[in-house]
Amino acid sequence: MNGLKQKFGDMQAIVTVVAVLLMMPPIILIFNGAGFINQIPVVVAFIFGAWLVLIVLTWWLVRLSDDKTDELPPPAPSVDTAR
Repeated sequence: MNGLKQKFGDMQAIVTVVAVLLMMPPIILIFNGAGFINQIPVVVAFIFGAWLVLIVLTWWLVRLSDDKTDELPPPAPSVDTAR
């Protein structure tokens, strides 16, 4: 189970890095002069669309990781209770 928990941690780190890269000015400036979608500037649609996708993806990863880590046994006590 520890390997599965590590995979979820890796996926969450990748989502964080992708989120930071998507919100950097060079990427946002690509969509700056692209026009309109239903009278909404493309740059605004990109920012809020990417934000929504990242929120849903993060929620999904947290939900999956919580479901899998509930099966783990409780940790052993770290304090010597024999004294």
